[in-house]
Amino acid sequence: MKITQKLLISGLLLASSQTAFAARDELDELRQSGIAADEWQLIRNDKRHSIMQYVKRDLGKTLRSFKIEYEVEGTLDTISRVSFDFPNYKRWYYQIKEAKVLKKVSDREFYYYQIHQAPATLPDRDVVLHATIQPYSVKTGYALMTLE
Repeated sequence: MKITQKLLISGLLLASSQTAFAARDELDELRQSGIAADEWQLIRNDKRHSIMQYVKRDLGKTLRSFKIEYEVEGTLDTISRVSFDFPNYKRWYYQIKEAKVLKKVSDREFYYYQIHQAPATLPDRDVVLHATIQPYSVKTGYALMTLE
């Protein structure tokens, strides 16, 4: 069974910092006038791995939103076990060095902390994420985890 997971991540873009998240030319590409603000733009379509990445400029905010959609083979139970096995994130996810739950609000909402490797010469990145989960339902046809 193929399951599609969608992640919506809002992140602060530090364009003025020496350790900005993206190179200047990549930022300029995202700022092009031909790209409408507040609309999702496909920036990566990896058909081999079934991963699509999107970015959106948020109007009037210092935030840039990222959306990742991917398909994986497996049951929802198996995918859930991997997705919420924070001590083993470094085994499941690329360049993650550490992940741990900070606060569980409910079965569908929690905060967690993660550290991931940045490109060479840059310090590792750490982030606190607020996760909310919309469980799978027959009506929607998908489960959704939103990260802010």
